[in-house]
Amino acid sequence: MTNGNTGIAVMDTGEIVESTITPKERFAGELETAAFVAKELNSVIEKQKDTWAVSLKGSAKNAAVYLKVEAWQFLGRAYEYRALLDGPVERDIEEPNAWVARVKIFDKFDRQVGSGDSICGTSDEPYWARQATYAKKSMAQTRAISKGYRSCLAWVVVLAGYNPTPYEEMPDDVQGVIKPNEGIQDNAPRAKPPITEKQTNLINGLTTGDESS
Repeated sequence: MTNGNTGIAVMDTGEIVESTITPKERFAGELETAAFVAKELNSVIEKQKDTWAVSLKGSAKNAAVYLKVEAWQFLGRAYEYRALLDGPVERDIEEPNAWVARVKIFDKFDRQVGSGDSICGTSDEPYWARQATYAKKSMAQTRAISKGYRSCLAWVVVLAGYNPTPYEEMPDDVQGVIKPNEGIQDNAPRAKPPITEKQTNLINGLTTGDESS
């Protein structure tokens, strides 16, 4: 890794040495890496779309595809970044029913490269406000992880053609998005009820010529 402004480079061992790489050359290398990672992300999303991303109905191709935390973690792994929880998940001061989580993102040399904080269970998100405490604490942490990676890798997501807003940050009432355990929307297809005994007898009567049932 290099720093074109200061003329130094950090070796894989963590040693800092002089570098002759210019800012232009450094950026070209970063762009090449980002293009490769974006292509790999496209490939994984195509195979694991229901698991790693959500596409909103009626949107242009990829214009409104939101990545889940698993996809953000994939990006982090590609860059050898890791997310660490910054302290315990705590109750929000203004809304005690909500929980707040904070995360810091570090590179392989233990340097902080990003951060994210999130809240879950506020009064303006009805679905999560009525969930159990453990679920809200877990979602607060999940959101913080996605936001932490977004703070340093959003440009790679955009390069790949996706929306940089993490899926977990989307509001409850977004069209086409169904939160976990929330149930099926009213206009979604439902399975037909099983055939009744009376209907079975009627069908048998039609096939045998006896319609008395």
